Amino acid sequence: MYPGSYFCAMENRILIVGAGLAGLCMAFQLHKRKVPFLILHSETLPCSSEKAAGLMNPVVVKRLLKTWMADEVLPYNRRFYPEVEQVTGTSFYTTLSVHRMFPNALARGEWEARIHDGSMHDFLSSEIYDYHPEAFTGPGFGGGDVFQASSVDCEVFIPALRHFFNQQRWMKTTDLRYEDIELLEDGVQFLGERFSQVVFCEGMNGINNPWFGYLPLLPTKGELLYLEIPDMPREKEVMKGIFLAPRKQGGFVCGSTYEWQFEHENPSAEGLEKLTTELSKITHKPYTITRHTAGVRPAARDRRPFLGNHAEYSCLHVFNGLGTKGYMLAPYLSERLCDFILFGKALPAEADIKRVKKK
Repeated sequence: MYPGSYFCAMENRILIVGAGLAGLCMAFQLHKRKVPFLILHSETLPCSSEKAAGLMNPVVVKRLLKTWMADEVLPYNRRFYPEVEQVTGTSFYTTLSVHRMFPNALARGEWEARIHDGSMHDFLSSEIYDYHPEAFTGPGFGGGDVFQASSVDCEVFIPALRHFFNQQRWMKTTDLRYEDIELLEDGVQFLGERFSQVVFCEGMNGINNPWFGYLPLLPTKGELLYLEIPDMPREKEVMKGIFLAPRKQGGFVCGSTYEWQFEHENPSAEGLEKLTTELSKITHKPYTITRHTAGVRPAARDRRPFLGNHAEYSCLHVFNGLGTKGYMLAPYLSERLCDFILFGKALPAEADIKRVKKK
């Protein structure tokens, strides 16, 4: 067992509800520590992390500031994702730069000011230039590069970990009924099996959770286009309003939309029109749309995830609300939640569910 862990018997297995990004990262952390667990995977509930672009940009572009916890999560991800690749025998992780095309003189001036104050030299290039002007249509103000970005091909990552855990018989495909979880003095019983802890990683289905449904999850719909663009440069992701990024497995992905009010979770004609209109401002190269997808992200109004345990039932935990930064935050935060459960270590205060007062 992991040094210092008090989980030393099979009856101390941990039940993970959800086999999306949060649940799989949590399971991988437990696997590394040799802590037994079982993942419950629903094939009927939607999973937004299956339909994400998997891009990890360390800079909040509008304000030209480091994204939350960038100094912790970036070096962590550079170890975590290659480790998963090695264990699963797959390839899905890529490091790349992001080229931000300036839409106007004001955006260029803000970039230059940030370069001159020296606060972002590890993340923003001082060189302003036109990236492949024969392929990308710029408004004439140039652009700059964002360093330390990366991407995960979600369509490889998610199935690879599910397959790995399924092979080990550590995953069960079923739809959870909350009434099947019986609370005990020292854990829970689920369909005749005992578990010391439960971690709910349910995405937007968390709004139905009888213990954590009070958390203010904010559904945010995003749509993506998958494209084939012959002879298109592939060295960088390009941003101008939306992003256009090369995929490790070939082709490009373009997105994303952000909708807080929507009628359904499926790809829409409005989303398609918005993405193609914005794409025409980036490039005039002909392209073929191979797929149009949509997903609903579980976000939080304060843009911070939800981690922690139930105030009354200490064996119940939640890992949710990752929003648009899921692939950047999930590996590191899953380790922090794992250390909280196993060793009682403190959670990041900004992500702790204690910040939310139950009404």
